[in-house]
Amino acid sequence: MSIQAAPTDGEMFTSCLLRQAVFSFKMASTPIGRAMVAMVWTSAFTSWATPEAERRDWDLILTSSIWTDAGPPLIAVENFRQSLYQEAELLFSNYIPMKIAQLDALQRDDALSITDMSSLKAPLDIPIPDPPSPEEEEMETDKNEDDEKKKKKAPKCGLIKGNEKIMMLLERVKPEIFALRETILTVTCWIQHLIPQIEDGNDFGVAVQEKILERIAVVKTKVDGFQTNINKYFSERGDAVGKASKETHVMDYRRLVGEKDEDMYSEIKVIVLDIRGFYAELYDIINKNLEKVTNPKGEEKPSMY
Repeated sequence: MSIQAAPTDGEMFTSCLLRQAVFSFKMASTPIGRAMVAMVWTSAFTSWATPEAERRDWDLILTSSIWTDAGPPLIAVENFRQSLYQEAELLFSNYIPMKIAQLDALQRDDALSITDMSSLKAPLDIPIPDPPSPEEEEMETDKNEDDEKKKKKAPKCGLIKGNEKIMMLLERVKPEIFALRETILTVTCWIQHLIPQIEDGNDFGVAVQEKILERIAVVKTKVDGFQTNINKYFSERGDAVGKASKETHVMDYRRLVGEKDEDMYSEIKVIVLDIRGFYAELYDIINKNLEKVTNPKGEEKPSMY
């Protein structure tokens, strides 16, 4: 018969902690509460000099039936919430002011300050046919329809490049569009996670949150339209180039290509101004209503700043 050694003071202390942790875990009234209790006690057992056996017991508890209601996914959700709050804080304390300054510099760049639109003209490598001679005009009357179609067939052209100046500007502007879309999605998700449980009482802060979300949704729709306009430019310019290469004797089609480039240049300038304005509006509306956004019920201190 073996005699078991009496537990040491440290072992008795950690056993007491283990029982207290289990009790706290069971008494938590919500899944999120249980997840938070589990996180706190897991951190405690990790940081304190807890015997390996006690840590194994705690790991078994976390995988037992009392853990089913909370579940590891809820800890992942809570971690996501915390990282979302930190990301939102960085957005308004650093990122958005930086983007406003960058876009202001871009708007003042020489590439977006062109006043002579003729400098935007891109060369079209499309041969211009010679006018028909009188002899050819007489011969045309004797040809049948098939011969007429063959004669009007446009000469083959080489590769027709796009407008390089417009392409370079789009390469600078498109990342700004994508960055603003990501910012909008992050801020929307952040505010949605700050909306409290629906209940009777003071809902003025919630109304402010919803009003801001409505405005952000309008901005998102406009930002999505930027990419649509860019796609439309390439489609319409391609059609104009196709017509110019087919109907080589019609100079209006060549001019139409240049008009599309000028319109897109003006659109790019507007996009830059709009993106800068949207960042400024987002920064302003959040800072003016920060207390209501982060603390809609007025019960706790705001999560930011």
